[in-house]
Amino acid sequence: MKKLILFLLLLVGLFSTIAQAQSPDRYGLRVGYSASGAVFIYQGSGNAYDRVDARLATDISLMAEWDIFRWLTITAEPGWVHRGYKRDLTTFFSRWGSTGGSRIQLEYLTLPVLARIKPASWRLAPYLEAGPRLDFLLSRTIEDTGSGSYERAVFEEYNRVTGGVSLGAGLELAHFSPVRLSAGYRINFDTFTSYSDEAITVRNRSAALWFGLSYAF
Repeated sequence: MKKLILFLLLLVGLFSTIAQAQSPDRYGLRVGYSASGAVFIYQGSGNAYDRVDARLATDISLMAEWDIFRWLTITAEPGWVHRGYKRDLTTFFSRWGSTGGSRIQLEYLTLPVLARIKPASWRLAPYLEAGPRLDFLLSRTIEDTGSGSYERAVFEEYNRVTGGVSLGAGLELAHFSPVRLSAGYRINFDTFTSYSDEAITVRNRSAALWFGLSYAF
């Protein structure tokens, strides 16, 4: 919890510093198609991993972007994103009496702050981006096709706040100034756990293909 609080203070401090320095140079909207899953680490089984099928969903975020240098911008992208997974293997969680399959659906308010490196003078510019991210759990749903007693118990105790790091790359088209179009691929790594006890640790994971539109006011 202390690490999460420090992470939150760092994120808020970074965003506040940027916002106080100047108003955003561009505002925009991003829509993405994401594939999410989860990593399960069993503490008493030699740190064994379980595999799950991805949950596919559409995500949406607002965007504010600040020009820091000619080659560096900072973007804040509050949005609504989906996480979760699908499980059809009867062996999954079977060691604790769970059988059948399930569909785990999670919705989060996400707050990433990303540094983006790109050549400023190019009409069609490649970019790299990276930065910290916090996710706040808004809703959760589990659909059982079997007797997932332990899985349900774990799911119902998911932490309401988690976070990690986002890494991405893409292309930005600035030919139609002041409108800019962009497309990119982003991977989200959770460094904080969604659930942890003496038996199991769970972390979210996801990747998304994003399309964006921004406008300089």
